[in-house]
Amino acid sequence: MSEIDQIRERIDIVELISEYVPDLKKAGRNYRALCPFHSEKTPSFFVFPDRQTWHCFGSCATGGDIFAFVMKKENVDFGDALRILAHRAGFTLSMGKKIDATDKVHQELYDINKKAADYYHQFLLTSPAAEPVRNYLTKRGVSADSIENFYLGYSPDSWDTIKNILVSQGMIKQGLTTGLLIEKDGGGGYYDRFRGHLMFPIRNTRGHIVGFGARVLDNSLPKYINSPQSPVFDKSSELYGIDLAHTTISKLKQVVIVEGYMDVIIAHQYGFGNVVASMGTALNDRQISTLRKLTKNFVLAMDSDEAGKNAARKGLESAWLTMENVVNMINAPGGKRTVGGHYYDEELKIAPMPLGKDPDEVIKEDKNSWQTIIDKAQNWPDYLIDIIVPEIDPNDARSKSGAVNKVLPFLSAIPDPIERAHYLQKLARLVGVNEETLISATNKLKNEFTSRIGKTHTGNSMRQSVIGNPCENYCLSLLLCYPRLRDKSEQILPDYFSHTVNRELFLYLKKSSNSEISLDDIEPALKEQLDYLTKSDMPPMSDKEVNLAFVDCVRHLREQHLRDLKLKEALLFSDPEIIQNSSDMEVIEQKGLTHNTQLRDIFNQHRE
Repeated sequence: MSEIDQIRERIDIVELISEYVPDLKKAGRNYRALCPFHSEKTPSFFVFPDRQTWHCFGSCATGGDIFAFVMKKENVDFGDALRILAHRAGFTLSMGKKIDATDKVHQELYDINKKAADYYHQFLLTSPAAEPVRNYLTKRGVSADSIENFYLGYSPDSWDTIKNILVSQGMIKQGLTTGLLIEKDGGGGYYDRFRGHLMFPIRNTRGHIVGFGARVLDNSLPKYINSPQSPVFDKSSELYGIDLAHTTISKLKQVVIVEGYMDVIIAHQYGFGNVVASMGTALNDRQISTLRKLTKNFVLAMDSDEAGKNAARKGLESAWLTMENVVNMINAPGGKRTVGGHYYDEELKIAPMPLGKDPDEVIKEDKNSWQTIIDKAQNWPDYLIDIIVPEIDPNDARSKSGAVNKVLPFLSAIPDPIERAHYLQKLARLVGVNEETLISATNKLKNEFTSRIGKTHTGNSMRQSVIGNPCENYCLSLLLCYPRLRDKSEQILPDYFSHTVNRELFLYLKKSSNSEISLDDIEPALKEQLDYLTKSDMPPMSDKEVNLAFVDCVRHLREQHLRDLKLKEALLFSDPEIIQNSSDMEVIEQKGLTHNTQLRDIFNQHRE
């Protein structure tokens, strides 16, 4: 992972922007405010935490990621924005060299977390005040060995226990950074974040304690809280139990992913050492990337209720996006998939739990039934079809269409044509539609442009890009290989590039016109991506083919940009708070009409 990616993953865009935009307020799943870049009376500036992006639907009509925001707000170039955000993330840039996660700053934070974990653990084992917690663990069937192996603890119901320890050692700053301490409103001191909670230390693959999960034992809410994001902790990147499970996962060549801390603890206690937890978040591409290094076989153990089904769908979506977008997936001989010239054949299955039971309950009742459930886990397409089909009204065409649209994007990503045809036949039979209709719809979903690029990068010549958007990369490669095209670059808006790195490279190439590219003149942080693009194989083309490729590329970039805007509009329209606010609706609808017209123009041009 590049330094840029590490910084992006460690900084939450909502927290960052809220420091610059104090009036940023939650609006459904997203956030909104008056745009900080132009004067307005109606909020048109939105932040999308799920996508870690922002966009102004007002006169700015621009957006981007954390780097784009800092560049615009601080009026600095990309290099300075990178350094500002690196400082915020808590590590020193090495300009191309891999960052050492055990550097001095990170090691201090690991040590702070370890000190806190030691205190919580001893308090659980020895304090009379922790007797109810020990009784709770006994009632839940947690053994003394499991308490020790997972280093469970209890935080005293006090405001200053950890604070006093850290004050005595001069480590208040580090305590605030890890989230063990919270600063009082107005800056009048500090207090403990965790008070009266059962503590679950969260370790990374190296065994460092990066953060904590914490559970209340009464009826107060929230039931669970976690350490906030820090330079060493990102909940959406971590997997609970991975430090104890990674050896068994590699040995068994399989990982079972559950949702809760207790599920992992009981699974390991009963001998199922290949179980980890996503800690209540949907399985995402960063967690998948960690697990992929250990195994190719994934099993999601999910509840059978609606919440479990939704979690499974989100997990499938992340897995699909990882295969389809984060890595450049193309068909290879034998129907296998290849990344950078290397074959891979990950298998993802779903194991629904008996209705109303969590994995830890299933295991304690009968460990053999747990193994049977895992062994009989369904291939993900079968599971997805099986949970969608019962929702269909056989007499309602829209109901059928809605169900098919939920499933088809996933099925279209299956690379093996025989396997894909099998599931299309199954879906057609169960929905009651013609198979040819589904095949036609699937073909429309395929990105012809990405496919064509893939065919020109087969075999060992294909390398994984630093930034994983094939369309953007191909456009930049054209501008690098054929400098005369740079004179036509006014057809491309910088906002067409969703990745700040690619956007900055485009602006650099546009400025350079027909001149030679010199690595000495470019921001060091951009060199890794430029090096990849420079060394990418470009098939020989005639002048006519080059011009056609460029026109095609511009059209796809513009269409991609507009589709992204339409998706953001859809996210906002799905939030009741936005729908209820007529002024917000008016702003978004006005932009939406413009985007619809622009998309229609693209389709008409393509037909012509």
